Amino acid sequence: MKKPIVLFLMVVFGLGLVFGSTASTNAEENVFTLEEVTVTADKREQNVQKVAIPVQTISGYELTENGIVDLEDALKNVSNALVSPAGEEMTVIIRGMDNDSMPGDSFSQVAVTVDGSFSNSWGVGTTGIYDMQRIEVLTGPQGTLYSRNSSGGVVNMISNDPTSEKFEASGSVEKGNYNLLNVQGMINAPVNDELAIRAAFISTVHDGYSTNGLSDADDRSMRLKLGYKPSEDFSGVLTYEYSKIGGKSQGDGYVAFEDEDDVDNPWTGKSDGDLFTSNTRTDRFYANLVWNTAIGELTFLPSYSKTFRHNIQAGWLWSDGSFGFMSQDPFAVHVTQAGEHFVSPQKEQSYELRMASHEDFFMKWIVGLYYYERTWRDKIFHKDVWGPAGLTASTEDTAIWGIRNNPSWAAFTNITYPLVETFRVTLGGRYTEDKENITGASGPPGSGGPIVTNRYKSDHFDYKLGLEYDLGENSMLWIDHSTGYKHVMANRASQELKSYQVGIKNRFMNNRLQLNATAFYYDYSNFDIGRVNSEYDYDEEGNVYEYSGQGIGDANLYGLDVSSDLILSEADRLNLSLSYLSAEVDEVVITYSYQGVESPKFPPDIVDKGKTLNNAPEWSIVGQYEHRFTLPGGNSITPNVSVHYTSKYFCEFYPNARDVPPGMDAEKANTEPGHYMADASLNFRHSSGKWNINAYVKNITNHAEKNGFMRGDLRLAPPRTWGAVLSVRY
Repeated sequence: MKKPIVLFLMVVFGLGLVFGSTASTNAEENVFTLEEVTVTADKREQNVQKVAIPVQTISGYELTENGIVDLEDALKNVSNALVSPAGEEMTVIIRGMDNDSMPGDSFSQVAVTVDGSFSNSWGVGTTGIYDMQRIEVLTGPQGTLYSRNSSGGVVNMISNDPTSEKFEASGSVEKGNYNLLNVQGMINAPVNDELAIRAAFISTVHDGYSTNGLSDADDRSMRLKLGYKPSEDFSGVLTYEYSKIGGKSQGDGYVAFEDEDDVDNPWTGKSDGDLFTSNTRTDRFYANLVWNTAIGELTFLPSYSKTFRHNIQAGWLWSDGSFGFMSQDPFAVHVTQAGEHFVSPQKEQSYELRMASHEDFFMKWIVGLYYYERTWRDKIFHKDVWGPAGLTASTEDTAIWGIRNNPSWAAFTNITYPLVETFRVTLGGRYTEDKENITGASGPPGSGGPIVTNRYKSDHFDYKLGLEYDLGENSMLWIDHSTGYKHVMANRASQELKSYQVGIKNRFMNNRLQLNATAFYYDYSNFDIGRVNSEYDYDEEGNVYEYSGQGIGDANLYGLDVSSDLILSEADRLNLSLSYLSAEVDEVVITYSYQGVESPKFPPDIVDKGKTLNNAPEWSIVGQYEHRFTLPGGNSITPNVSVHYTSKYFCEFYPNARDVPPGMDAEKANTEPGHYMADASLNFRHSSGKWNINAYVKNITNHAEKNGFMRGDLRLAPPRTWGAVLSVRY
């Protein structure tokens, strides 16, 4: 580890050792202190400072008042996280733990749960962020505590449950540039002392950020919850959620550029925007049933969703007669564009059954069973397209099609045992079995190619070893060694992670200063690099065969995450978080295969020892400051400024020079340079607490931040946006 990082870490840990045992005894009375944040990161309600896991939280009121409706916007001030969107899908990346495929096609290294239930459905993170209690961001492997195995971490989206205590209602209206209109509403209605209903909705529309109208929004979602608590020993919440994603979506992104200063408008679309249509509808049912038994708390979390997706995108007609994103002929050129239809119905179900110890039991334990299955049918076809080589139109009946089924089950346990009052040891284990069944028609649409079925299976045992030591009433030192695993299809070796973390959590100055730090080291085996340039071969008849390259590498990642929260005075608050990351591969082994058979003509290559992983900036620093001005009558105005610095990173590990215009450097187009971004807001809050209005500007410098580069399609974060949110509550 680099010397400055070691020195900084020694200072942080030294503060904990020196002040940890005295912070609560030499404190003076103050009327302004940091609030206690309660999370369920370890499957029980607990003060976040008492949880031996790196956790960052975002409160529901922050989301609503700042016009945050998706995970990309919600996580931008989490220093060790990046979000890479693609259409209505997105991949969350924490500490450089990236996905190896298109979001939605493969399971991410970071799991996203909604009210405790994991989902890999389209639109998760794009819709659904309304009437939220909070979002929790957990870092590192969490398989011994959570339903879905996840190496990189977990993002918990937790919505508000019904309450029978009182009637409540709230709503907000947001207006902004790009004709933004975001409307949210909620009603909580007690039926009696045991039963309550909560209904909430959101509607978000805005024009496209791109010159061709893409990157727009026309989204709707509604959530209906029924809460029932007949006794102290049983409670249940039943939820139905409907969401619809419309508009044109992000489509194929923006025209690639090396430096945004070299182009007039970085948000220039690549294709005819009229060729794009997004239509994704999801119905989701889930429940949270809790029984307080004599031996522990039993929880059952069933979930079922059904999604229908019919998107139209601009596909290329190539000079060799093929149609779609790519051509097998390396010398083929684009002829024209037409609409390519993607029809993808999907069903998703999961069941988690777990038993946890009572709060007053002398040790904490949890044991659980988990089952998950996703079935996804995919069709690709095009209409009214004719061209060279006799290309004809296709329909749903003659489309390329495929069915993917991903059943998975697991058993997990986690035990924390106090050896003495201030020293605890944690042991955890998880066994996971994953299967993948893929059936599809091969060949171009309408060719009548053979039906091919492939089945894959993998299993793994993961474990966790941890220590916790209370340095004082408000300081805790913790050490964790845990493993993670990810199933990879096509009989490739599963990805395996060994994680080592040491952290400290502190509160000083009579709960006015919170300072947490975590140092980590990851040893990742069989890291899937993903898209690699292809090689081409020809037979005597001139047929072209594309041998797709697949890269696998062992990676070493280490770094430091630090977060602080300081109450400077009754009116002033300062937040600062910092993440340092070193992420390199030992080497990359590239194999070339055609229809699953490796090529004897193109032997494996061993290359790029020490190359930095994509989406892994070395430094990320976030600072936020706010000051509250108290006005006559008890009203207040609070300005807030947030500045985020991110050092250079690469969007794709292997960009293809063929995917960018002639003369453009693909590596430069794939690189996001070190940059600053800033947001600002001004919040007026009425003394009654019944309403407030928040005016904001996001991305003040209008920086075109690159957050994806796929097949030459550049993805960018939103440009400068501004608006105001009026929130009312009853």
